[in-house]
Amino acid sequence: MEIDVFDLAKKVPIETVISHYMPLKYRGNRAYGLCPFHNDKHIGSFVVSGNIGKFKCYACGAMGDAIDFVSQICGVGSVEAAITICDTEALISHSDATDLLDRCARTVRCWIEPQKSFEKPELILAERSDAEHLNRVYRCFVKAAGPLPETMKAILRNERHLADSEMQDFFPFPLRKEQSSFWRKFRTELSSEFDIDASDPKIQRDLLLGVPGFFVDGNHRLKFSTSKTPSMGIVIHSRDRKISGLQLRRTGEMHDKQSRYILFSSGFADGTGKYPASYGCNSGYIEDVLYPQVKWNGTIALTEGRFKAITLSKMGCLVVNMHSISNWSPAGSVAIELTKRFPKARRFLLAYDSEHNPAVFKSAESLYEKLKSVRPVFFATWDPMYGKGIDDVVNAGNASHLKSVEPDEFFKLAA
Repeated sequence: MEIDVFDLAKKVPIETVISHYMPLKYRGNRAYGLCPFHNDKHIGSFVVSGNIGKFKCYACGAMGDAIDFVSQICGVGSVEAAITICDTEALISHSDATDLLDRCARTVRCWIEPQKSFEKPELILAERSDAEHLNRVYRCFVKAAGPLPETMKAILRNERHLADSEMQDFFPFPLRKEQSSFWRKFRTELSSEFDIDASDPKIQRDLLLGVPGFFVDGNHRLKFSTSKTPSMGIVIHSRDRKISGLQLRRTGEMHDKQSRYILFSSGFADGTGKYPASYGCNSGYIEDVLYPQVKWNGTIALTEGRFKAITLSKMGCLVVNMHSISNWSPAGSVAIELTKRFPKARRFLLAYDSEHNPAVFKSAESLYEKLKSVRPVFFATWDPMYGKGIDDVVNAGNASHLKSVEPDEFFKLAA
């Protein structure tokens, strides 16, 4: 039987392959490490993007897929590299791998051992605070930020078709240049909420380190993550209606859709990066649950963005926002927990964008497998001509074109 080692090797996640040769740090949908192809001393330039299966070093220019990585680090051709991956991941037997390598008339110079040694950097991160503490701190943060300005309200009205009564979870996120004036207001809110003197630097650190978004800079000053450009803050709520996190939506037209939404986090401040900062805290997946705005229809919906989630809540769904399709596992766990709290839930409805690329189907299939034994799973579909997201379809007055289909019909679209 012929073995297509390239096809097999490409099925292995690139992070899995590279992690055999060097330690990786995960931040959101990407992984980072010290580049093995030059004398790299700071984590940040070598990036592994699992969603597209590529790596790139922005310092030395090395780049490619998993096969290219093994080829370069082991000093072998692409065929030998593919065989090495298949052997390491037990996709083929070691004897088959040896036979294939003999056919190539070459010997792989290394299997698991990298060509250079790596010293794992010590991470300096703060322990994440409990849910109630996060809720109280973030509540103070939002109060200090103040009401939403008319310019941002206009964006929500015109672009997202929200009524003023639906804007309570949005606020103006303080700009970097506004940090000094914002801190005064924030300290006042913290002092009132916790009944302490929040002007004391030690008390501030005790309150804020361990809250995603806050960190200590290289000058030992307490800071929070900011944006240079105007951003709209979005309040994220857990199933208990507590504030579980914050998100930024940049409002300038210069940002593409991929970089427009950012979770309020400080996982980068770990004492190892190029930016001298420490005692940060990664947001991870932030539980975001929206309750129905009208009578509940018995559906627990999962989707990939706050505005899509708002649309589904208006349709009578109890909604779990994944934030990103890569978060299917933690979001699915939240949905399953909701069925225990609300046993009258009849079904799950998965509402992905109409842009049906391989990453969408991979996420959808994984999420379906996780949920199918708990409740029946359906998918929201529509003709892409009516819009990319379910919110686009509804806001354009095309809700009548939405369909709820069973998994077999949805996955036929992948063919």
